[in-house]
Amino acid sequence: MKRSIALYADKVYTGTSDVHLVAIDARTGRVVWDKEVADRTKGFSLTGGVTVAKGKVIASTTGRSSGGNLIVAFDANTGAEAWR
Repeated sequence: MKRSIALYADKVYTGTSDVHLVAIDARTGRVVWDKEVADRTKGFSLTGGVTVAKGKVIASTTGRSSGGNLIVAFDANTGAEAWR
């Protein structure tokens, strides 16, 4: 289950069931970048919506992983992890 997508500039951003964050070119549908947010086998999931602010795509995990869940930001253009 996914609760939302985010639009920013020429890309669509969404989380996936395998706990990745994906940027898709809005015009062509081509995947621009695909980054793992967390390891699904360790109990993480990604069902909430993503948010874009100041050029960063922000996602938060859910699930029952040891150590708690994560909030992670990626650069909207390159997919480089900005912080976690």
